[in-house]
Amino acid sequence: MKSKAAIGNHPLHPAVVVVPIGSWFATLVGDIAYMTTGNPFWYQFSYYTMLIGLLGALAAAVLGFIDYFGVKMSEAGYRIARMHMIINLVVSGAYAFN
Repeated sequence: MKSKAAIGNHPLHPAVVVVPIGSWFATLVGDIAYMTTGNPFWYQFSYYTMLIGLLGALAAAVLGFIDYFGVKMSEAGYRIARMHMIINLVVSGAYAFN
């Protein structure tokens, strides 16, 4: 299984997914800090980290779609990839709605 979205032999999708994961964790930390301190800095911090997470999720989704449609996998591999895609699109949609 060789990624179509890669630099050399290094697939890009796994490298990019750390951006939304880290950003959304920072959003959680900022929300907790805002709720406990009431400092408006943390509200803005959470807003921008959520936005960065959404942009990172969009980039990861594009790279994931390239791999999903461009890499030959077994039926079990497609099933797992499809569930991964659906779960992540739902989570990204929830963050966008928020």
